[in-house]
Amino acid sequence: MSNFKNVAILNAYDARNRGDRAIVEAQLGWIKRIMPDASVTIFSKHYKFNKKIFLSSSSLDQVISIPDHANNLIKGLLTILYILKHYLGFSAGTSREVFNKCDAFFICGGGYLYSSPTFLFSRQLLLSVFNILLAVRTRKPTLLFPLSWGPIRKRTDYWACKILAKSLPIIVTRGSESNKLIDSFGYCKKTISIPDVVIAAGILIPELKRWRNTPLHTGSLGIAPINWCFDRKTTSDDIDEYIKKLVIISENWCRAQAGSITIFPQVEINDLDDDRIIARCLYVALKHAGIPCKLAENLDWNSYWNEIAAQEAFLGCRMHACIFSILCGVPTVGLSYQPKFQELFDQLGWSERVHNIVSFQSGEISDQLTNISSNCNHKDIQNAVDLVGIEIVKKMDEIWLDTLNLNKTDSPHAATE
Repeated sequence: MSNFKNVAILNAYDARNRGDRAIVEAQLGWIKRIMPDASVTIFSKHYKFNKKIFLSSSSLDQVISIPDHANNLIKGLLTILYILKHYLGFSAGTSREVFNKCDAFFICGGGYLYSSPTFLFSRQLLLSVFNILLAVRTRKPTLLFPLSWGPIRKRTDYWACKILAKSLPIIVTRGSESNKLIDSFGYCKKTISIPDVVIAAGILIPELKRWRNTPLHTGSLGIAPINWCFDRKTTSDDIDEYIKKLVIISENWCRAQAGSITIFPQVEINDLDDDRIIARCLYVALKHAGIPCKLAENLDWNSYWNEIAAQEAFLGCRMHACIFSILCGVPTVGLSYQPKFQELFDQLGWSERVHNIVSFQSGEISDQLTNISSNCNHKDIQNAVDLVGIEIVKKMDEIWLDTLNLNKTDSPHAATE
């Protein structure tokens, strides 16, 4: 489709979140399909860790980046200062030099354009937006992978996202809730919705064929828990009630299936967004209740997928953990903390299998898990998700051609600051 030699992925994510890593892995697979000889550089604040895992690509810091060691107030001030410095042209360094030499830019999809619960503006959102705008300003082809916009709760975040929506030649979202926000900006005519790119792993991540061959562990229920305080304010009572419900579901499962529970932390990062803390709390609660269980902690990439593929059924409170289990043909129920969850299951044709993480009923979930694990064929699940994945890849190919054409013709939709 093109003969570009140097391309960039602009990635806001930390790959220790396995869902975020999967997005980049899928992007790399797609780029290799359309330009097999291109050299890829992944720009991310987490570039040091990325160097260890994305061995086929180079990894550099974001062009606009702030130090992590400062307190929140200083970080907020530095965010504004660094954005102004780069946009006024007072910037240099390896990242900027390599960035300027790239022939095309691919914006990492996922769900990072949402407001954090902090009092000030959302630093990660602002840094992501203005790094993307640097790419758009080059007037080189810039392609957005399926991305969730929102929830937006702050005026500064809304303003930044509106500027980004205006500047992008084509806006690719992951679902209808994002489209409502884009519509409020007045740019719905250039919006295209596609499901999460990881759903296309059957086409884009070759290792999936091997993971799918993992034998089932009879009676094993996988649970990927989450403390959703990074998305909204929660109380200790909220989390206690949530864990109690998961224990009841686990008891019901083990009683019906004579099986066990495997707990999967998707994110293992030492900060607020760390699933190991809630996973360990659940593990202790299950042990106290006498329920056979194990904690799938500190697994490498291949082992994590193999362990998920080995489950009899899966209860996911992390969206990408749900996608992983579905890709491996495991009957899956989701507990949603954001609209993207409902959209995912709608897109796959299983709307009834997702429930609100705050108001779900233990008995209803237990019955559903037992039912789908008894009546679902694993190959049928894999085939169903792969059909959606084929359409995702086809649509991304089409959008890329449209992006190239817009770039060639210097259309009115092309970059504007």
